[in-house]
Amino acid sequence: MYAKLALRNVKRSIKDYVIYFITLTLCVSLFYAFASLSSSYYRSNLPDTFDLTTMYKYIRYAAFFITSILIFLIIYVNNYMISRRKKEFAIHTIIGMEQKITVLLFFIETFVMGIFSILAGVIFGSLLSQVLTAIIMSSLKQPYNIYFSLYPDTMLITLLFFILIFALIGILNVRTIRKLKIIDMLNDGRKTEVEFRRSILMYVSFIILSVLSVKVAVIGIDMLNKLRETNKNIAPNFFISSMIITASIFILINIIYAGYVIMHPSKKNYSILNLIVLLLSIDSMAAVIFILKSLTIRTSGLGNEKLILAIAAILFSTYSIFGLYYCLSSVLIFVKNRFTKLKYKHENLFLFGQLTAKLRTTAKTMTIITITLLLAVVTLVMGTIMAQYMLGYLRIKATFDVQVISSYANGDKLDNLTDEDYSFISKYMEKEGHKLKDHVQIRMYFTDDKDFYKREWRKFPILAMKLSDYNKLRKLVGLEKISLENGCFTTQWAATFSKEEINKFLSKNTVLKIKNTKLKLQNKKFYKAGLGEYIYNNPFNEAIFILPDNECKKLTAANTFYAGNMEDTPTYKEALKINQYIYDHVQQKDAKTGNYTRIRLKTLQTNESMTGALSTNLLLVYGGVVLLVICFTVLSLQQLSDSMEHKDRFNVLRKLGVDERKISKLILKQMGIWFGIPALVAAIFSGIVIKIIVQALSLPIEVYIGKTAIIFYVIATAAVVFITALVYFSFTAIVFKRNIES
Repeated sequence: MYAKLALRNVKRSIKDYVIYFITLTLCVSLFYAFASLSSSYYRSNLPDTFDLTTMYKYIRYAAFFITSILIFLIIYVNNYMISRRKKEFAIHTIIGMEQKITVLLFFIETFVMGIFSILAGVIFGSLLSQVLTAIIMSSLKQPYNIYFSLYPDTMLITLLFFILIFALIGILNVRTIRKLKIIDMLNDGRKTEVEFRRSILMYVSFIILSVLSVKVAVIGIDMLNKLRETNKNIAPNFFISSMIITASIFILINIIYAGYVIMHPSKKNYSILNLIVLLLSIDSMAAVIFILKSLTIRTSGLGNEKLILAIAAILFSTYSIFGLYYCLSSVLIFVKNRFTKLKYKHENLFLFGQLTAKLRTTAKTMTIITITLLLAVVTLVMGTIMAQYMLGYLRIKATFDVQVISSYANGDKLDNLTDEDYSFISKYMEKEGHKLKDHVQIRMYFTDDKDFYKREWRKFPILAMKLSDYNKLRKLVGLEKISLENGCFTTQWAATFSKEEINKFLSKNTVLKIKNTKLKLQNKKFYKAGLGEYIYNNPFNEAIFILPDNECKKLTAANTFYAGNMEDTPTYKEALKINQYIYDHVQQKDAKTGNYTRIRLKTLQTNESMTGALSTNLLLVYGGVVLLVICFTVLSLQQLSDSMEHKDRFNVLRKLGVDERKISKLILKQMGIWFGIPALVAAIFSGIVIKIIVQALSLPIEVYIGKTAIIFYVIATAAVVFITALVYFSFTAIVFKRNIES
């Protein structure tokens, strides 16, 4: 009998469970899709040059972790369902039903909906898993056709994982419902609006941020001093100076307000407080922009200070968002009182009342929602950008099939530097059936022996290369030879350096002293041939001096660089074997000299970079979508709770003669504002953050990704956010209207 009653309640309350069903289905489908990548039944038909086993394993563990965060969201949804059914629970108890039976019926209802959600999620997740596979294969430039497939082991894991979650939440629901009193459940729908009180946390935040502002100003002054040490004639940086000024203004405003409170201790002038909060919020937004811009300025010796600035940017942005919501109700009241025509136009008076009543008590919640939405947008965009950045960087660094580079950076004696001989690599390759089409071995030289001892961060010396060796490398990548005039030199630079940066350096280094010889900079000042990144004294100086061969005879060899291209591509296992052989051959000599040899095979580099890029992209997109689901679920439930609490207000409108069409428009306006404000604020802040990051990395992004691709990723993210918001908005509007009509 109880089972039939529970099933009847499910059928009768199916519309109340819409948001619950959508949220659970999305959670299950995302979990199933990502977990299926590590299924024993999963087949992606990858070529033997790739091995993504490690990536699949990490994604599986990450899927468990990220989905576990959704437990709190499911609890939140369950609490809404409990509040929606309190009166019904009270009536069941009054007519003689035991409370444990009431709890059991509710558990059966939620469990049945959970099972339906799991089934729907698995079906949708199986399609989503094929989309993920298609993305992976597309990134690896492999053909793939999407098809429907279910994986038994993943289905079992998904079922057990979510049943465990439902069981835990069911226990929490039992405890929650059993603590409720009948009288409280009956009168729950008649509660008046919670009294709005100014939290002491607001005043505490004034003090904390004021102290932080002092630290920000001190760091800003230190940054200016560091920049002047690099160039004594440098003008004060605009963004650092602005950061100091905004921090000082924040402190000044707080001092003024503290003085007002001391002079008028008995007055509770909330209008003054709102004005102060609004000014501080605007100042905080400016501070965030200047702090983020200042973080992109290259200054050495400020690692911990920049970490403090990053934390300050997070706290200031949080405070500025909270300040906007904190003052918004007062702004609406001002607009309502100031613009009487707008106030009495149609049903705006009712709308103003609805908004101001909730804004007074939901500033903290709206701040959390907005910050979460901000994180979701930034995560979605930056996840894709970071992944493409890695893939673009791969194209630059994996120029040759085999690269071996000796490095002096770990050595402590100049006498230990010896000319390496890597001819054994070519012999081993031919023996193993991987003949090299072409290969070169070149030397890198110190322009001065004292450069060996320059080990400060970003102050490692620029090394030199013979013209003949440079031309060998150019030939290996299919470029023509270059020539040097007598008594001249030229330079080779990495692709990530701009013309302005290169010309600025060369304008100060038009003459290069080599022992007792001075070389002039040739008219063709620099080249940017795609020779990979390992020829440079990287990551310290991505430049090389190209010198006449006879001048290099006087110099001390610093590094040896070997590069070769194979006639065929080795498999992943074969590449591991080649890598191990070379390592075993060079490690004994490195142990004696204290030097370090780097070995890079294109097959292994490609596999590692692809694994990193795909993992980053998939997991950040997964996290971003989860954050979106959290945001819009909370927003939806807020509105549905409001529809239950304020049902009588809408009934009054009907009695006053307002027709259903206008009430529907009023609902859409109200929901549009509640959904739109967080989305708008998050869009503004995320736009600022993404723009600053992209501008700071403008040249690498242009080289590795391309500006057009960035625009596409932003538009794609906006489309995902819009579609998710539209789905939740539509179903919330339907349930909202049903609640106020029932």
